[in-house]
Amino acid sequence: MEKVRGYAFDVLSQVTVPKQAVVINWKLGLLLKVMQAGSLVCVAFIIFHHKDKSHKPSEMQVTMWQEVGEAGPEIPEHCNDTQSFHYNYSSTWSYAPQRCGKLPRGEDFQRDLTEAFFATYVMDDYLQVNGEYGSADCSSTASSCQVAGGKFSLDAPGSCNCLLKSDQFYHKNVEKKVLMFRHAYIAPDSYDGKSHQRGSSAKDFYTTDKHPGDEVQGKLLTIIKDENGTECKVHGKSKFRSGDDGDINGAVEDWLACGGVRLDDRRDETSSGFPEESSKPHLRTTGVMITLDFQYKNVHPLIVGDVSTGCEIWSRRLRSGMDGFPRSTLPLA
Repeated sequence: MEKVRGYAFDVLSQVTVPKQAVVINWKLGLLLKVMQAGSLVCVAFIIFHHKDKSHKPSEMQVTMWQEVGEAGPEIPEHCNDTQSFHYNYSSTWSYAPQRCGKLPRGEDFQRDLTEAFFATYVMDDYLQVNGEYGSADCSSTASSCQVAGGKFSLDAPGSCNCLLKSDQFYHKNVEKKVLMFRHAYIAPDSYDGKSHQRGSSAKDFYTTDKHPGDEVQGKLLTIIKDENGTECKVHGKSKFRSGDDGDINGAVEDWLACGGVRLDDRRDETSSGFPEESSKPHLRTTGVMITLDFQYKNVHPLIVGDVSTGCEIWSRRLRSGMDGFPRSTLPLA
């Protein structure tokens, strides 16, 4: 019984005192602080890296069209001295512009979902085509072709034609034409990817599935750069703020300059390499391709104030050989 009373007394009168051990070792202390700092850096990196990733667009769209632009010089060099622009590609193929001319709207510019084409050099053949050789129509074609001074020929499988005239000319001052476009993006803005943000260079707000029906104030800043990453001006500016500066626009010569070329440049990479080649061809004749690379970002030094999203457009010239098409292309990617 005495043992029981003693045990009860010990339990009731017991007071637990916390124990703490202090280890004094500067190496272990330094290691602990380094590990704590490293953990904080990793957490911060994951948060901000995931934020940047979540706003990379899953879809983008570009709408393009052309405007007339400045008239340009009345008699530019490519119209005044067409002889100096003649070019022998090989013994059987040559480019020999004789004049400058204008193309009707619809023929001078073409576009699709990702590319815009500006014609610079035109080769037109005027043909009279008729039925099978030996028929009355084909015999008549041969006679009339001789009278007209044309070139009569037979085409497989037996049809015939008369080449009445060939015409080669430059589209006058095409570099003064203005390329205009607006672009838009869709990007996930939640960790699970169920919500998406939608913005446009034509609007000063964006929408998000987090707040259906609301127009969230936030501008899209578009920055034009050359292939080296330096800001490059088109139509006198390198930055376009949605809602303030209108649609992105610039003359063809501005976009070419951002790609580091002019239409009257000669380039080695467009040469044919045939022995009969006369000289290096002009890009106005062979064509040149400029690619616009759209890079959307929600983390950028210029995203401040009412700007919520940035888009850098890098202008790059594709360094490829002559493709055989006598036109210049200004595609968008």
